[in-house]
Amino acid sequence: LGNLEIEFDTISKMFHIIKDFSMKIAPEAYALYRSLAPIYHQLKSSLLYTEAQCDENVQKFTIELDDMIQRLYDQTIDLKTKSKDPALLTNETRTETALDIIIILQESLSKINEKAKNYSAFQERFNQINKQSTKKRILGDYQVKTKYHRYDVTVSLQTVQSEINDIEQDINLRKLLWESQQKWTKLYREWTNTVLDAIDIDLLQKDVNKFTQNIYMLEKALPPNNIIPSLKDRIVEFKTAMPVILALRNSHMKQRHFDRLRVLIGKDVIDDENLKLNKLLKPEILQLTDKITDVSSLASNEASLETMLNKIIERWRSLDFRLLPHAGKDTFIITGFEEILQQLEESQITMSTIKSSRYINPIRQLVDEWDKRLILLSKTIDEWITCQRRWLYLEQIFSTPDIQLTQETKIFAQIDKTWKELMRKTEQQPNALKAATQPGTLELLQTNNVQMEKIQRALEVSFFFLVGNIADCISSYNSYS
Repeated sequence: LGNLEIEFDTISKMFHIIKDFSMKIAPEAYALYRSLAPIYHQLKSSLLYTEAQCDENVQKFTIELDDMIQRLYDQTIDLKTKSKDPALLTNETRTETALDIIIILQESLSKINEKAKNYSAFQERFNQINKQSTKKRILGDYQVKTKYHRYDVTVSLQTVQSEINDIEQDINLRKLLWESQQKWTKLYREWTNTVLDAIDIDLLQKDVNKFTQNIYMLEKALPPNNIIPSLKDRIVEFKTAMPVILALRNSHMKQRHFDRLRVLIGKDVIDDENLKLNKLLKPEILQLTDKITDVSSLASNEASLETMLNKIIERWRSLDFRLLPHAGKDTFIITGFEEILQQLEESQITMSTIKSSRYINPIRQLVDEWDKRLILLSKTIDEWITCQRRWLYLEQIFSTPDIQLTQETKIFAQIDKTWKELMRKTEQQPNALKAATQPGTLELLQTNNVQMEKIQRALEVSFFFLVGNIADCISSYNSYS
C-alpha cells in the first residue's frame, strides 16, 4: 500500500504540472486520471478493511485452534489409557490378539500425531500473521479490538507432543515384548528340531544375545508382569546349553577329541549323524558342560599351536636365497643373508613358545622334526656366511699369478671346485631350507672353512717373511748407499 501511495502522488504531481503549463494531453488520458483518485481511495479502504477482518479472523481461528488442541489432548490421554491396558502385560492374552491391539493403537497414534503436526503449522502461521500485521504497519498505533477472548487455555501443543512421545514409547515397548515372545517361540522350535551340523552357529549366537539384551531392557522399562519372567527363564535356560552347542560345533574338533566325548556323553549321541539340538538340552548332557567345554578348549588350543607351526613351515617353504652372479666368474654368491637370519630368529622364538606349551602332544613329533631342521639351518647359515666371506677373500688372492704357494694353491683349487658345485646346485634349488639342510652341506662348509682358515694362516706367515725380506733389502741398500 505504501508503494501505491507514492506512485499515486507522483502521477498527481505530473498532471498538475501539465495543467499549470497548459500542456496538451489526450482527453482520454485526462479522463482516466480523473477516475484514478476514487479508485485508489476505494482500494485503500478495502485493504484496510480486509486487514482489520484478517486480524479478527486470526484471533477467532486461534481460539478455535485452542479448542481443537484441547480436544486432541483429551484424545491423547484416552489413547494413553488404552496403551496401558493390562491385557497387554499378561500371558493370558494370545500373542496374535495382543499384536492386533497394538496395531490399532499405532494407527490411532499416527492420526493424532498427524493432527498435532497440522495444528503446529497453523499456530506458526497465525503467529507470523500477528507479527507482520499489515494494519499495524499502515495505521501505526491502531489497536485492534476484538470480541473474541479466551482465558481458560491450559494445554499447549508441546504438552500434547510430550504425551504422544510417551505413548509411542509405551506402545513400542509392548510391541517389542510380544514380538520377542512370538519370535523366540518360533526360533526355539526351529533350532531344537534342526540337525546340529545344519545350524548357523554365528546367527544363533547373535539371536540369543539380542534376545538377552531385549529382555533385560524390557524388564527395566515395563511395569511388573508375568510375561517377562517366563520369557526370561526360557532364554536363560537355552543359554545354559550354548557352551555345549558351541563345543560340539567347534571346527577344531578332530577324531581324537570326539573319541573323548564318546566316553563322556555316549556313543549313541556323538555318532548320530542326525543329532538334533533338543538332545543336547537334556539334564544328563548339561551336567557335563564343563567336561565337554574342556575338550573343546583343548581342541582350540591345540589348533592354535598347529597354526603357529604351519606358519613356520609355510614361511620356509617359500623363502629362497637371493643369488647374484659373481663378477667375471662362472658362479654365484648369496646376497641378503640379513633377511634369512631375521626370519630364522623369529621362527626359533615361535618354536620355543610351541615347545613350552602343554598342548604340544598331538604335534610333538612334527615340532621336534622342524626344531631339528631349524637348528641345522642355523648352523649351516653361519658356516655358509663364513665360507662365502673367506672364499671371496682368497679367490682374489689366488687369481693373482704371482702367488707361489703350491700346496695352498692345490687346496684352494679343491675348495673352489666344491664351492662352485654347491652354488650351482643352489641356483637350481634356491629354497633356503632345502639348500641348507641337504645331507653333507653343513659338513662340506665346515671342512672348507677349516681349510681356508689354514690357508689364511699360511698366507699371513708368507706375507710376514716377504715383508721381512723386503725390509732387509731396504736396509742393505741404505747401508751400501
